[in-house]
This record gives sequence, C-alpha cells and structure tokens, in this order.
Amino acid sequence: MSICVNSIGEVTISLKKEGNVNVGDLVMMSSSNQTAKVADNDVDPIGVCVSKNGDYIGVMISGGVTLNCDGGLTTGFHPIKVQTGNKITAGESGKTRLIIDVNTTAKTAQVIL
Repeated sequence: MSICVNSIGEVTISLKKEGNVNVGDLVMMSSSNQTAKVADNDVDPIGVCVSKNGDYIGVMISGGVTLNCDGGLTTGFHPIKVQTGNKITAGESGKTRLIIDVNTTAKTAQVIL
C-alpha cells in the first residue's frame, strides 16, 4: 500500500522522564503517574517519544506513526501491546488503535494512536 499516515492529527505532550528514554521509544506512565518511562513488555503504551530536552520528553499520544511490529499484527481496529525490542503486537484489551498498514517484510505498521 502506498500511504503514509505519519504526523496526521498529531498531539504531543511534555512529560518529565524517568530513566533513559530515547526518541522512538514506546512509553508508559511510571507508577507515580508523574513521569514517563520506556514501556514494559505487555503494556498498552501511552504513546511514542518524539523529542527530548533535558529531563523532559515530548510524547505523541495521538496521530499517525510508523512502529516496529511482529508478524501477527493485521489491519483494522485493535488494542496493541509492547513487545521486547520496542515493537508492538496485537493485544486482547486496552485502547483500540487503527492499524492502517502492516509491512510484513519490514515488520512495521502504520498506526493511528
């Protein structure tokens, strides 16, 4: 499919970071709900780190993005979970996301968060 959804309807928020978070990392809220950190396996991520500035990160919580994925993801509305290696996979519960395209060769998915 020749479509690109990156940055469509993008909403980014600034959060204080906990630990080492890099641009492109899937992130989750920490246990204190005051900071964001790299997402653990099998959690529903809040978004993707798109920028860093000292102790703060910009987290895209809504919009189009291309993410690494496993081979089992399909197009349509699905909950997603984080896997080892900063990848997403289909989840059984959580926020439903629109999967626009899955490239099984590159193991990437275009997702509307």
